[in-house]
Amino acid sequence: AEAQRHLDQARALFQQCDEALGDADCLYHLGDLALGQSQPDTARARYEQALRIYEAEDCPHSLGETHARLSRLPAPLEEQQRHLEEARRAFEAIHRPDLIAKLVP
Repeated sequence: AEAQRHLDQARALFQQCDEALGDADCLYHLGDLALGQSQPDTARARYEQALRIYEAEDCPHSLGETHARLSRLPAPLEEQQRHLEEARRAFEAIHRPDLIAKLVP
C-alpha cells in the first residue's frame, strides 16, 4: 500500500512537470505491484497505459520490457504471442540479443 501511494504521488509530480516517461515508469511499476498482489487485470491496465506512453515517446527498451510483461499475463494465446513478438522486435531495434534470449516463448 505504501509503495502504491508513493508511485501515485510520483505520477502526479511527473504529470505536473509534463514528464511522460516518468509517468510511464510509475505505471509500469504499479503494474508490477498489481501483479504481485494477484490482480492481473489491474496489472494489464497499468502496463497498457505505460505502453501507450512508451510508444508515443519512442522508447524501445521500455516498450520491449512492457510487452514482455504483458506476454506473461493470462490472456488468449494469440495475444500473448503478439506481445512476445512485439518485445522481440523492440529488443532487436536496440540490438539487445541478451534481452531477446530472456523472452519466454
